[in-house]
Parts: sequence; structure tokens; C-alpha cells
Amino acid sequence: MPVYNTINMKFRAYTFLEQIIVIIVIGILSVVMLNIFRPKEIQEDALIKAAKGVFIQIDFATKMILAKNTNNYNFTRLVDSTGQFSIESTDSISRLTALYQNHLLGLRNKSLSAEYSSRDLTNGTTSITDVKPSSFDGFIMKNGSFVGFKSNGNCTTTIDYIYDPSTPEKRERENVCALIFIDVNNELEPNILGIDQYIIGIGKFGVK
Repeated sequence: MPVYNTINMKFRAYTFLEQIIVIIVIGILSVVMLNIFRPKEIQEDALIKAAKGVFIQIDFATKMILAKNTNNYNFTRLVDSTGQFSIESTDSISRLTALYQNHLLGLRNKSLSAEYSSRDLTNGTTSITDVKPSSFDGFIMKNGSFVGFKSNGNCTTTIDYIYDPSTPEKRERENVCALIFIDVNNELEPNILGIDQYIIGIGKFGVK
């Protein structure tokens, strides 16, 4: 009988260990299956979350820039009281880019590849005519995101392809003075507006 009990105890202990192993295997298989059948949704959620983080930084940087004495920045016009930008020259865009570099911890002297720069921006089904990453004067942030800026005339234009992380669908914005383009994972895929790429309008109400 003692021998039998000893064997029986060993058998029960092995069964318990086997159950633990099975639970671990099921957990691993669940993660694997989740990544096989839902990779797109998981990736998009992560990219949109990252975009929201960059958007918050840009919004904060814009408020910081507008709160300072803008006489030192030599813009065509930049009115503190209303937050209205009016950027009408390449020189002004360069200065605006430099301002955001100071507030967004941008990496300087780092260029995008020619293939990526010349690619049309698309929402996955249609392209925006004549708008590419090379259309924007920008830099790469320390987190790897590309941020670019583009003049939009005299703040009277209505832009219908504004994207932002809170609403991953295009929408109109009036009185847009400049455009900010962000690509949260830089040159990596999917390179689709509303998922990893966004166009934000800067106007008299700040960042929209």
C-alpha cells in the first residue's frame, strides 16, 4: 500500500503540472490566433493611439508658440490674441518648422527617402492630387514620427481632406492657414491617411 500511494501521489502531481502546461499552451495559441485573424485591427488601433499622442504634443506646442512674443519670429502675420496664423512664404514656413522643432524635440538633418517623399497621400482608396510627403517642410521627431508643414495662403481657404486621430475620416475645415502632416511610423506601412498618416489644419482657432 505505501508503494501504491507514493506512485499515486506522483501521478496526481504530474496531472496537475500537465494542466498548467495545457493552460499555458492555450494562452499562447490564443495570442497567436488573435494575431493571425486580427492583425490589421490590432495594428490600426496601436497606430491611432500613437497618432493621438503626437497630436497632443503638436497641440501643446502650438499653444506654447502662440503664447510667446511672436515679434521675434518675422512671420508675415501671427496674431497672438486670436491664435491666427497667416503664412505666405517659404521663409515663413521654414521659421514655423524651426519653432516646432524647438517644442517637439525634433531630429534635424535627417531626410526622408526619395521613394517615400514622392508617394501620393492616400486614404486607402483614393489619392489626394499633388499632395505628397515632399510637399511638407518637416523633420523627424525623437519618437520616429515625421512632422511636416505646408503653407496654405492667406487663411481663407477651405480644406476638405483634414484628418485627425479623433476622427479617422476626412472632413472640411475653413480658414486654414497652414497644414501639418504627421506620419506616426515614418516610412513604414500602411502609409494610409486616417490610420498612420494625418493632415491637420492650423487656423485662427489653433490646431484642428
